[in-house]
Formats: sequence, structure tokens, C-alpha cells
Amino acid sequence: MEINFLGFSFSLTWFLVGAIFIIYICNDLWIRSYWTRHGFKSPKSVPIFGNTLQWTKGIQHAFLDYFKKQGTVFGVYDFHRPGLCITDLDLLRNIMVKDFGSFTNRWATPLLNHDLLDALFFSKDDHWKGIRNIITPTFSAAKMKLMSPLINKCADRLLKHLEKHQKIHGNIECRELVGAFVMDTIASCAFGLNVDCQENRHHPFVTNAKKAFAGNTFSSPLLVIVSLFPWTLPILEYLDFNIIDRKSTTFFVDIVRKTSAVRRESKKSDGEKRIDYLQLLLDAQMRDITGNNKNKADGIHGDPEDEAIDEGGLQKKSSSKIRLNESEVISQALIFFLAGYETTNTTCGYMLYLLATHPDVQDKLVNEIDDVAPEAEDVGYQSISKMPYLEQIFCETERIYPPALMTDRVCNEPFDINGFTVPKGMRIFIPIFTIHHDPNLWPDPETYDPDRFSKENREKHHPCAWMPFGTGPRNCVGMRFAMMEAKMVIVRILQKYQIETCPQTEIPPKQGTNGLISPPNGITLRAVKRN
Repeated sequence: MEINFLGFSFSLTWFLVGAIFIIYICNDLWIRSYWTRHGFKSPKSVPIFGNTLQWTKGIQHAFLDYFKKQGTVFGVYDFHRPGLCITDLDLLRNIMVKDFGSFTNRWATPLLNHDLLDALFFSKDDHWKGIRNIITPTFSAAKMKLMSPLINKCADRLLKHLEKHQKIHGNIECRELVGAFVMDTIASCAFGLNVDCQENRHHPFVTNAKKAFAGNTFSSPLLVIVSLFPWTLPILEYLDFNIIDRKSTTFFVDIVRKTSAVRRESKKSDGEKRIDYLQLLLDAQMRDITGNNKNKADGIHGDPEDEAIDEGGLQKKSSSKIRLNESEVISQALIFFLAGYETTNTTCGYMLYLLATHPDVQDKLVNEIDDVAPEAEDVGYQSISKMPYLEQIFCETERIYPPALMTDRVCNEPFDINGFTVPKGMRIFIPIFTIHHDPNLWPDPETYDPDRFSKENREKHHPCAWMPFGTGPRNCVGMRFAMMEAKMVIVRILQKYQIETCPQTEIPPKQGTNGLISPPNGITLRAVKRN
């Protein structure tokens, strides 16, 4: 069948295809004029993809360039979804702390494995509040002291393999060695396993961990499909597609279930039990309806600091959540692994790189280590807390190379920002890397200077000028553990070795472009035994 239109003859099929195409283009142009219509600056975008194609070459560089050209508040397009990007620190403090009730949740990640849905990182609203109040005490200073010996044992293995690697190759690949150490600590602290990941490279724990981290989760083809065609989400969910390998997460779920069952069975017969993250979760699960732990004699949750918290205006009574169910215990153990591995490995690698390229800083740190913790048995949560220069080095490394380049919040209810009413459901982009490299906040931001975080200088910083762990009630609950783990491994290495650059050292290291700053080519250095 043919029809005439403006003097031209078309088949009905092609006429309909053309009409749909024109309607789609007009709709696309209307959507991508959103920020112009609302009086906000926005970088140039392209049809269908918005600004996302610009992010594939490095989201950190794209948003830093936007900031230089667009200012501290501007709009972006995540495919067809308008989002607001904010680097104004006072506005961010309102969003993340003062008015947190209007921005409680993070952007929902589609196609997550069901075993992760109850994880604190992905939980929402009252469910998040209840889990947060239970999980927070497991990362208290008292609990970190109990878990630090497990980390120290893993560091013993690291030094053994570091020495072996240096002798054979004449250098060390930091991400490979430290990555094995981090995997060991997670196996020990989160799953209660004694796995030498560097020696046993074909251990099921190692092979399944590699599957879980394989591929680029943040730019997964599945996420691109869902973003381009939102109607495909329920279909893909029904077909059980996941952005993280299902078999690998099933392996770790089985470990948690089996270990939990063994510990529950043996809790009455054993006089002393292993203190790790999984055990702390199980203790939280054993609380009775009043919030008291049925196993009070163990002293694990008996500290006054372990009471339910009231952060950022959250009311303790707003959630009746008292105990964790089995699904929630499993989710917290999995996210401890998935969120902690890459970020800690990246931080340690960059810390060693910056120390190797700044020997004066390394010498000063070594002097502090020799004064406070000269021997392996001296290293623990308390001793590293007495090393202010180590703290400065950690903070400056996280400023230059924040492992997570971006965080976000979702508007829960209409909220006014600079005269613009942010609609419910809009995503707020918070580019951490951009803020950490803002010359107005950090003069000469590319220069490595740990003294930026000396006691007198730290007080001059805006609370939101440094936030590799986020800020406010929804900051990283595992911050204490991550800092302890990174600091302890650096101290243990520098007790025995001086770290130097070598011909294979990439200066500066190439940065990751997939939402994490992990160096894709690794970090190769030389370890020279100290006298």
C-alpha cells in the first residue's frame, strides 16, 4: 500500500518508520534541551548517548574538563536521563549532611545479583537505616583492634612473596603482590578462611574472585542496553542476567553459609572464637528483640560505642530493625569483598609509587616507623594511629588518586538548589576526583605534598574538600578498616625495604577509565633491603 505525502509516494511501512524516527529525534532534542530550558550550563551532548561517550576515555578527565568550562553546578545527560553535577562544597554539605533526608539513596544499579540486593551499599530508605545502625558497631575502633592481628598475619606472607619476587625478577609488581595480600585479608577477615592467595593461585577462592572482578562492571554491555532501552530491564531480570558473574558469587555465598553454620554449632563448645567480620555479623544476627546480644559473655558488642547511631538527623526510632537475617549477613560479607578489594589494592599501589618517587617523604616516614613500630609485632591498630605522618601520606594519596572517582545521590523529594527545583528521582553527580583536583581548594593540585594534611593545615580545609570515602550518614562504613589495612601493609613493607623506581616504572602511571582509577598497566617498583 502506498500513500502520497508532499507530492512523494511512500509505502506505508517506510512512512511509519520515517515518522517514528522523526518523533524519536524530536524527543531526543527536547530531552537534551532540558538544562538549557532550566537555565543551567551543560557540556555538548550527542543524540541517544548524551554525554556518556565522553566518559569512556576517563570519567575523571571528562568531569574535570566540564568543571573548568561549566562552573560548580551544571547539567549532564546520562543517555536520556538529565542529571545535576555539583562541586560547590556548601551545596554538597547540605545534600550529603544537613538535608540528607532529601537525598538518602544512591542511584540504583540494575541487574545486580540477588545476593547483593541487601548489601548496605545498595539498600534504600528505612532498610538502609536499619542495616546501617547494626553494621556501624562492627567497624568501631574496638573491633578494628581485634581484627588487626589477622591483617598482620597476612602481611607476613606478603613479605615472603615480595622477597621472592624481587630476587627472581629484580623488581616487584605492586598491584599483583598487594592484591594477593588484600585478597588474603578479605578471605581471613570476611570469610574466616586461611588462604595464601599468592602461593595458591589456583585455589577456588582465587579463581572465583577473579571471575567476580573480570570485565568492566561500570560499562557492562548489559548496563548500556538497559540505559538505551529501559523496557528491556524486566526482561533481562526475568532471564536472570547479572553484571557480576553469578557462579562466583554463589561460591562465596556457599562459604558464608557453611562457615556460619559451623560457627553456630560450635559456639557453645568453644571457649574462644575467631574475631572477624563474619563473626561480628553473626553476633549482630544473634541479638534478641531488645537489641541485646544473646552472647554477651563474648564482649564483642558490649561497648557503649556500639549502640544504634543517630547520624545526620536520622532518628533511632525511625527503623525497628534489630537483627540481620541470613540474606543480609550474606550481602554484607559479599560487599565487604567486592567493595574492599579493588579500592584498597589501588590505594596501596599508589602509596608505594608516590613514596618511591619522593624519597624524602619516604625517609621521613621510615623514621616515624622506626620510632613507633620498629618490629612486626609492634604493628597494629593502636600503633598506626600514633603515626601522624603516615596519616598525612595516606590522605594525600587518596586526594590525588581517589579509588572511587565519583559518587552520587538521588533526590527523594522536590528540593530547591539555586532557584531550581530538583525533581524527585533526579541523580546528583558528585565528582570526587574533580573536587580533589580543584586548584581553588588545593593549590598546585598535581603536586604531591603530604603537609597539606598536617594538623594545622587540615583545619583550613572545607569538610567536603576531601572525601574519598564520601561524607555524611552515607559515607563508607568500612573506612576505618580500609585505612588500617592500607597503613599496616605500608608499615610492614617499609620496616624491611626501601622502595625505589626502576626502568620498568611507568611515570606517571596510566589511570583507569572505567569509574575506578586503578592503573591498568600495574605499578612496577624495586624493593631494596634496608640495613
